[in-house]
Amino acid sequence: MYKVLALYTEPAEADKAAFEEHYFGVHMPLCDKLPGLVRAEVNRITTTPPGMTMPYYMITELVFNSQAEMEAAFATPEGKAVGKDTRNFPPGLLTMAYAEVKE
Repeated sequence: MYKVLALYTEPAEADKAAFEEHYFGVHMPLCDKLPGLVRAEVNRITTTPPGMTMPYYMITELVFNSQAEMEAAFATPEGKAVGKDTRNFPPGLLTMAYAEVKE
């Protein structure tokens, strides 16, 4: 399995409702159309253990069967639409990483 990890810092309080409306109403529906997508999971951070801080507000995982399938998905018109839509997020909000699942 191979994942795209999208890590989001917390939007400014004044922008939070608009961000979430766009994220869940526009962005995630675009992600759901990615060919080969096995699962999409959005995790909103609620708390951390005492003494720890979390720099992220939300972490989304897009799961594919392989790196090749993920790369192929993002080369499609649907994948390009997802990439283009990330430009609608405030600067500095999004960090992305790719991860190989070790079982």
